Amino acid sequence: MANTYKVLAQQEMSTANNPYDAYTVPSNTETVISTISICNRGSTATTYTFGVRVDGEFYDNKQYIAYNAPIQPYESIFLTLGVTMDAGDIFLAMSTSGNLSLSLFGSEMS
Repeated sequence: MANTYKVLAQQEMSTANNPYDAYTVPSNTETVISTISICNRGSTATTYTFGVRVDGEFYDNKQYIAYNAPIQPYESIFLTLGVTMDAGDIFLAMSTSGNLSLSLFGSEMS
């Protein structure tokens, strides 16, 4: 399998309380999300939620890795987690304010 290190996704979460499918693992591929970056572009504190929809399952509470985690105005948070995903898995993200930006960094093996 060949490894490709890359920016996996960049998502502007511009609508409050709207779940975004920020990244879907391509077919015949495995992915490791090494770092997740969340940036609050707004002047008020808010929260973020993210998780993994295994095999593209419908949204369910069991999928959340972070749920309504706080982030301060103009703050950036960097999480190094090593989230492993298989073909068809979907990384979901959501914010309660609509002022967050999300970036996913990692590698795809295919």
